[in-house]
Amino acid sequence: MKNLLFTSIAFFLITIECKSQFNLKQFELHGKIRSIKVKDFEPIDRFGEITNGKLLYGYDIYYFNLMGNVTERDGYYFDSFSLETKNLFKDIYKYDFNGNTIDFSTYNSEGILNSKETYSYRHIGKDIECITYKVDGNIKGKKVSKYNKNRNIIEDLLCDSNGTSVLKFTYKYDLNGNQIEQKMFDRDGVLIERENVKYNNIGMKVERIVKNFQENSYFEVTYEYELDEKRNWIKRNLFSNGKPHEIEERIIEYY
Repeated sequence: MKNLLFTSIAFFLITIECKSQFNLKQFELHGKIRSIKVKDFEPIDRFGEITNGKLLYGYDIYYFNLMGNVTERDGYYFDSFSLETKNLFKDIYKYDFNGNTIDFSTYNSEGILNSKETYSYRHIGKDIECITYKVDGNIKGKKVSKYNKNRNIIEDLLCDSNGTSVLKFTYKYDLNGNQIEQKMFDRDGVLIERENVKYNNIGMKVERIVKNFQENSYFEVTYEYELDEKRNWIKRNLFSNGKPHEIEERIIEYY
């Protein structure tokens, strides 16, 4: 999944770091979730059946508070030489009473702080400006978000530390509040990339199409799911342009 998603989401993650979007909705989860353990596998076609191959990337464990926000992420990797799983990093998230991220810290496997960012917010009419600060207190960047009447973000404007526009994202939603389109523009307003998403009747992604106009590239991702008794997915098969690309598995712990 990481190779496919990060063509556009590497940029997209920059736009959401200020606002609490690192929550159950982003993971397509519902209910009282304590934690999830996420593993990615190489798909193997065995006599027409897609099964798990080798573990990719290691795995991550996410911990949620009762409001559904991620409070901690522990990253692990598989050492192919020692055949052991080792801790790689720990991310810690803190929020204000409105669910906005106010502090994000990353620690290495020895518990030493690698990086830290803090965030502040202010209203500009109906828009919200978020300022990101580096560990030394200097401004890293700014983001101004516009909302529709349903409080869904319809535009994000990213600026550098000097306030100069860098990227702009626009979003469209269906009647259920699912994001069905994302466009990314450069500082001159030229369209870089468009992403369109389709959902099933319970709000899970079933198709994602990304067109990059600068690289003249196109790919289509489709999804198949296996659900638990609470209708949260615990296994997801990803297909890239019709070919098996990756298998994701999740172990969900409920409160």
